Amino acid sequence: MQELKNKFRIKAKKFRKTLNNAEKSKKDETIFKKITALKEYENAEVLLCYVSTENEIDTKRLIDYSLKIGKKIAVPKCFEKNIMKFYYISSLNDLKTGKFGILEPNNNAKLCENFENSLCIVPALLVDSDLNRLGYGGGFYDRFLKGYNGAKCVVCYKENMVEKLPINSFDVKADLLVTD
Repeated sequence: MQELKNKFRIKAKKFRKTLNNAEKSKKDETIFKKITALKEYENAEVLLCYVSTENEIDTKRLIDYSLKIGKKIAVPKCFEKNIMKFYYISSLNDLKTGKFGILEPNNNAKLCENFENSLCIVPALLVDSDLNRLGYGGGFYDRFLKGYNGAKCVVCYKENMVEKLPINSFDVKADLLVTD
């Protein structure tokens, strides 16, 4: 199963590297507009959102925009044993480079413990027609989402959609999908 998942991951990463800046910007803009048009986004007081890296769907604009319109933003921080917790930020300046070279909240950030009226934006390398997602393989999001009762919105480029992904019992499905 792991070998098959890794083959899927290689394919997805390869596609992302082929996107030029103009194509990526256009796709990211479409995804931004679709997320902000969701009723789940509109109703959410708290947005749990990953901080994108260069090859991922851009979330920095979404984070900035959400802060400007008064939403609380919490971003993930990774710990030992593949545990991930979300911490509030008031701007992208509240981030520092952390585990895996990913931006995460600085040490002064307050832990987000109340997930009422929240929406979680979930990254994915690939998503299938049943809203199963394939991430980077650490299981951070699956462990977090298992106990999360808010709306789970996975984001993915349409070229990274597949009919069926290999899944394990611990993999957590999304509730919503936003693609370009």
